[in-house]
Amino acid sequence: MVTRTNVTVRAEEGTLSIGDKCFLNSNVSITCLAGISIGSGCQIANNVVIVDHDHDYRKSLSSFIKEKVVIGNDVWIGANCVILKGSQIGDNCVIAAGSVVKGIVLEDSLYYQKRETICKKKNVYCQEKRND
Repeated sequence: MVTRTNVTVRAEEGTLSIGDKCFLNSNVSITCLAGISIGSGCQIANNVVIVDHDHDYRKSLSSFIKEKVVIGNDVWIGANCVILKGSQIGDNCVIAAGSVVKGIVLEDSLYYQKRETICKKKNVYCQEKRND
């Protein structure tokens, strides 16, 4: 594995596995409380965040919601992406810069996000505006 500056890897609980020939660029942050698996040959660009947990902002920080993250082989994750808990990215995928991944990305896919979201208040549901 090759890393640049300011790469942060925290595995307080769970299992973190990173395959052979991976590259993590500057300011990548990986935080593992459940399980994160990154396959071989992956390239992770600068300012990418990978987390396998979050919490309900209305409750104490001591109560995390955890789901494993699986990133396949030969995946390229572009700059400024966020990979959220429960995500599964198949082999040979490209995740375009600035994307937020939550869910399943099938193998051999190009994933990009083109969305505007307008929120009024924290406790009111968000309204999505899609320009597809």
